[in-house]
Amino acid sequence: MSTTTRDEITAEEQTAVDRAYDCDEKPLAELSGGFITSTSVSGKDSVANRKDAEDKAAEDTGLGDASLVISRVDTRDGQDGKPDTWYVGRRAVSDVETRDTGLVLWTT
Repeated sequence: MSTTTRDEITAEEQTAVDRAYDCDEKPLAELSGGFITSTSVSGKDSVANRKDAEDKAAEDTGLGDASLVISRVDTRDGQDGKPDTWYVGRRAVSDVETRDTGLVLWTT
């Protein structure tokens, strides 16, 4: 029988949710920075660049008040006989550095 406490489980879940949000936000921040740089080359001023980048980032988020993370799924077919845990979200999210899956899109 497991000796994992409710607080440990809650902390583990919060870590996973925080990671999903971090993975979701990082590409948007990079997009904003890259978009500003590319529009600077086109001759737009910095105020127009920032506005365009913010508009583009807002289009990409599109969740409003809805949660990014919807559910957690545990499977029995994990490596080494341990179950795999997958988090399901309103969009697919992966770590831009490691390419690890952060969230699986709920429709797939």
